[in-house]
Amino acid sequence: MIVCVCHNISERRVRKCIDAGARCVRDLRDESGLGSSCGKCVQHARALLNEAEAAERSAGLATLGLVAA
Repeated sequence: MIVCVCHNISERRVRKCIDAGARCVRDLRDESGLGSSCGKCVQHARALLNEAEAAERSAGLATLGLVAA
């Protein structure tokens, strides 16, 4: 799925940027150009960032034995 039509940036590319350390829309913009034109993609990009953050937090709690894996 294309997240940013202006720069032809796919959801896969956004996820790769997040895996490489992007933690905010500014990081994604600096890495890929996402959100630097019309901005319609920013809401979807934030959702992907939030999803990744929640997964990371859940994985951290699971390793501490605080939640079921």
